[in-house]
Amino acid sequence: MCKKKQEEEIMKKKFITKALAAALSASMAFSMSSAGPMTAASAAAKVVRLNTTYKTLRVGQKDYKLRLVSNTLNWKIKKASTTNKKIAMVYGKKASYVLLKGKSTGRATIKLSLKTSARKTKNTKTLKCRVNVIAANQGQNPGTDPGTQKPVSASATVGTQAELDAALANAALTDITIRTDSAVNLTIPAGSHSSVNLTVDAPNASVTNSGVFKSIILASIKADTWTEKAQGNTFRVTASKARIVADTASKIAGVIVTKADADVVIVSNGTLGGITISAKAKVTLSGTAAENAALIPVMIEAAAAGAEFRASLPVAVETAADAVIELQEKAEKSTISIVNESAVVTVKNNTKGYTVPGLL
Repeated sequence: MCKKKQEEEIMKKKFITKALAAALSASMAFSMSSAGPMTAASAAAKVVRLNTTYKTLRVGQKDYKLRLVSNTLNWKIKKASTTNKKIAMVYGKKASYVLLKGKSTGRATIKLSLKTSARKTKNTKTLKCRVNVIAANQGQNPGTDPGTQKPVSASATVGTQAELDAALANAALTDITIRTDSAVNLTIPAGSHSSVNLTVDAPNASVTNSGVFKSIILASIKADTWTEKAQGNTFRVTASKARIVADTASKIAGVIVTKADADVVIVSNGTLGGITISAKAKVTLSGTAAENAALIPVMIEAAAAGAEFRASLPVAVETAADAVIELQEKAEKSTISIVNESAVVTVKNNTKGYTVPGLL
């Protein structure tokens, strides 16, 4: 009887062992599934990287320090270069950083060649940072009178097409506000208004824009009704809900979302320089922008905790705060860079079999 009892105990242990192994295997298969996985990703891995992989500079801005972080193997910068010296200059090379300067508007890529003596093999590496250089005064507020320190501004508020046309023709104006509650259709013709800040506070208006402005603030706009055809505008979205549809010939320099709990949709069928989410907001990006820009990913900076971002085209996301990122079909070739080691980013990967680099 004693022997029989021992045999029963052995069989019982074998059964439990097999059950635990099966459960562990199933758990691993579920966590590695690529069919819409939700992955909690953090920057805990100590792999040397740059403090940013995308940087916006203004023309004339200098001394920005592009540096190595998580450098546990004592990597040293041996060579630094730029793809276009006329747009972004790299100088002042040290072992752990280089300095950048914006020269003229456009894009360039900074390449840093690294080497470490801590390894005998696999001891070289190349890191890259994309640089977007914008105009020196783009998106800034009007200047001030040195004597009074008060804004120098000649402003006008319009609500009809006739009033808008008259304001655009007035070269003395530096601020134009479209403010109306009427359901009007407004058209801004092609033209350069580089000294004019345009504010749109028209919750029931539809706007088609072909003009280029110093800055555009969307305080309120009727849903689905901003059509962008111009090249070079930067949008600051302070509305709770907005949708920008960009034409195939358009070129948007950037979109900055600053309203907490906002829901912003961007359909970019042209060229889009980048998106900055500086508030706990939801931003959705779709369109054919990447196809019209030789498959160059759209730069996304998630700078506020709690930001949510959904993309249906390739993006290069950089975040320093907790965020939720959802990659949909057509967002293959996207990348995600977490520049704050304490940040936790939840990634929902709904692409067709694409594995996001660094999030395994």
